[in-house]
Amino acid sequence: MMTPEGWNERNSSPDLTDKLARLRQPDAYPERPESIEVLETHMSLLFLTKRHVYKMKKPVCNPYVDFRTVQARRHHCREEVRLNRRLAVDVYHGIVPLAIIDSGRMQLAGEGRRVDWLVKMRRLPAERMLDRLIDRDLLVAEDIDRLGNVLTGFYSRCPPIALDRDKYVGRMEKALETDRQALVAAPYDFSDRYIPVLQALRRFIVNHRKMLERRVAEKRIVEGHGDLRPEHICLEPLPVIFDCLVFDYHLRLIDPVDELAFLAMGCARLGVDWVEEPLFQSYTACTGDAPPPLLVAFFKCYRACLWTRLACWRMEKGEDDHKWHRRAEEYLRLAVQYSDEMT
Repeated sequence: MMTPEGWNERNSSPDLTDKLARLRQPDAYPERPESIEVLETHMSLLFLTKRHVYKMKKPVCNPYVDFRTVQARRHHCREEVRLNRRLAVDVYHGIVPLAIIDSGRMQLAGEGRRVDWLVKMRRLPAERMLDRLIDRDLLVAEDIDRLGNVLTGFYSRCPPIALDRDKYVGRMEKALETDRQALVAAPYDFSDRYIPVLQALRRFIVNHRKMLERRVAEKRIVEGHGDLRPEHICLEPLPVIFDCLVFDYHLRLIDPVDELAFLAMGCARLGVDWVEEPLFQSYTACTGDAPPPLLVAFFKCYRACLWTRLACWRMEKGEDDHKWHRRAEEYLRLAVQYSDEMT
């Protein structure tokens, strides 16, 4: 058991509960913070001090990740830092060990037997997060112009990824079937809306398959962020985009138009639908790529369906039914709207 004095068991290793208890104590940190705020996601624990955030992976195992060993968690922490430094270079400081030192206590950045690894980040100002700015009606066009410049510069620097055209389109077709199965099994009946939307998406793929294949042929696919949501963007003077999708390389292989459409859709869900135009203006000015509105509408609808499915999955897992039911309704409403734009 973890005690206020520290880890004192012999010949065994601390478990997640022990580590959590220790990392709630200020003297576990090199900076000796006055207070520590703890946040939890389904795969991580975050420890927030005044200046830093320390992120520890839970020892979970699911179809996407296997974090059951210290070595696996260390590898994933390193990958998280490497990938996120592409768009948040001064935020991700590196990884630090949680070690059992000579006194028997667990200590961050300590010398001794290493029982876990954490990602160390600069703490970003919460009031400058994109979702918070939208919520407080403080987002201005200049913010999106700066964000668009950062993102389009990033996409311009990314080397193109060679993909098989049929596999690229087939991945979308497979995702739509996964959406259908998840929505059929959802605890709420959405069939009157999702069936027409999925039919519209399938028709688009049949009727405009060459448009999608052309994106691959023109070498538009890059290794992007993979999870470009408003809550992953901090609009500092130089915008910071963090918390990219780490666990699956193939899910990061994306058309920038798809990724920007996803961000525009996420902002629209929060009540701001004007973000799309300046984002794509910046993208076209920087890259020379002017995607047709029909393609943008398809990607927005496609992503809205995906996130309707993910919201239903959260409900099935027993997470905050009211929150995720509302979220599913919001995404599905947008999917219906965007399917109309595709006609």
